Amino acid sequence: MKKILIFSTLFCFASSFLYSQTEEELVNQIRKQFAQTNENSSQYKVVEVDLYDESTEGGKLKAFQDSGQTVLIQADYYGEMGHKSEQYYLCKEILYFAYWVEEQYDKPIFEEDFKVLSKNENRYYFNNNKMIRWLDNTKTKQNKNTALYEISEKIVLNECQSLLEKLKK
Repeated sequence: MKKILIFSTLFCFASSFLYSQTEEELVNQIRKQFAQTNENSSQYKVVEVDLYDESTEGGKLKAFQDSGQTVLIQADYYGEMGHKSEQYYLCKEILYFAYWVEEQYDKPIFEEDFKVLSKNENRYYFNNNKMIRWLDNTKTKQNKNTALYEISEKIVLNECQSLLEKLKK
């Protein structure tokens, strides 16, 4: 556990010096931290919260904490005709990566043998509370100079902050 804390602390400290790195170098560093968090997820303390008022069929919030700091948030929202999953990866409770998946079903989940009609995935990379890359469902980089990019950045950051606040209640 000490190794995890030391690695996490070193990554967070090093990330403050990442201003001069290229976008690609930043993304590679984020991917390493993301992989490390996933690799160690079984060693973290898990906190669960019901999100029953967030969607038609309810939802669940799961936070993974290391030494009292949230390093990963998983939120699942269930609807009659679909499911949305959001994952937020944090360092010192500052977002560095978000992964969203939304599935649409062919019929309501309470009917037998429903199937997934479509699956939409988005990956959001952040550095110092600024989105540095957004990969859409086809893993295509989205243009940073669009209103949609700016709006998406705010939505992801606000949703992450909202979930962090729910955990503190």
